Amino acid sequence: MGGLQFFCTSVDQPEGDLELLEKCVEAMNAKSDPSEEERKGGSGQIGKMVFSCGVEHLAVVAYVPDEKQKDLSCEEWLGAVLATQGGEAFALARHRHI
Repeated sequence: MGGLQFFCTSVDQPEGDLELLEKCVEAMNAKSDPSEEERKGGSGQIGKMVFSCGVEHLAVVAYVPDEKQKDLSCEEWLGAVLATQGGEAFALARHRHI
């Protein structure tokens, strides 16, 4: 079993801005402070694909933790999801640790 290992979600505020969406994923992965009343972040050990829709385009960021990359790469996961949508895809691939 092992609990949640991967998930997909969306965020509204970046409105399709890739750089802002990357910041959202960074915030999700940030270490949380257990002493804070309202915890934020703390999901760095969980793989995630995050979507944000703008008027002109859709931004997608995929994150796979280092320890899970032997089982799944961001490129494979993102490619499999985007392939289900048809049409033309314009990809910007960046390998960064978020």
